[in-house]
Amino acid sequence: TYEYMEVKVKICGIRTLDSAQGYGQANQVISDYRGAGGHEFSVINKVMRHPAEAEDLMASLAHERDIMGIKLFDCVMFHYAPSVTADFSDSFLDEVKAAGLARRVGLSIETPAHYESLKNRFDFDVVQLPLNFVSQNFMTDEFLDELKDSGVEIHTRSAFLQGLLLGKPSDIPAYLLPLAGKIKAYQEDCRALDVSFLAGCLLFLLQKPQIDHIVIGAQSAAQIREIASAYEAARACKKTMNWQAYASDDFAMVHPLSWLEMSKKSEGNVT
Repeated sequence: TYEYMEVKVKICGIRTLDSAQGYGQANQVISDYRGAGGHEFSVINKVMRHPAEAEDLMASLAHERDIMGIKLFDCVMFHYAPSVTADFSDSFLDEVKAAGLARRVGLSIETPAHYESLKNRFDFDVVQLPLNFVSQNFMTDEFLDELKDSGVEIHTRSAFLQGLLLGKPSDIPAYLLPLAGKIKAYQEDCRALDVSFLAGCLLFLLQKPQIDHIVIGAQSAAQIREIASAYEAARACKKTMNWQAYASDDFAMVHPLSWLEMSKKSEGNVT
């Protein structure tokens, strides 16, 4: 794991780690890495998807900050908007800043409605959202413009849709088959333009001026090198593609949290 972190610094200048209290041992790994003398990344920390009482949550953030040996988190985010009920103090994020826990505060969303439900209660510095060329109908340019007009920094995740956009269309599971034709068309267009599938996914995001940062995930140093190379290729690319031709109007299809239930239903239909 430490090797992956160092690769990020050495080959593509990544300086921030996106983590969360719900990411297993991720925060502890970052703490151990820093304790071993590793590079001083800035850290984004998302609270539990179903957060504890505010006092306990503040204490857990302070504990994680202290064991990581950092002055403060770059950003603390709510991880799941529907869990931020009316009982949760509207001043909580202001208190996070006032307590010296974070430089900025934000929200991770699945849909624009999640942001709309909380934007009048909290002042968000950062919003993280899922976006790729098949999910673009749900994160429209109009919504991205609204965020920018509100002074929000936009971070996008799910650039590769958990690798679905990079694999063989023939390997797509039955419950996601409506996406197969769109992905096949995208990959054929990439081949015609001599653009790698990885670079094409990043090119789509780089061509949206509203986006400030792209969140990526990798399982090895080699994958990070490959993504970094594709990112540089996408930055240098002057080509464009018919992005709207690949977009889906089916939210469940482009929302990985829906896939388990869809898989169960598909298996039930088979049997």
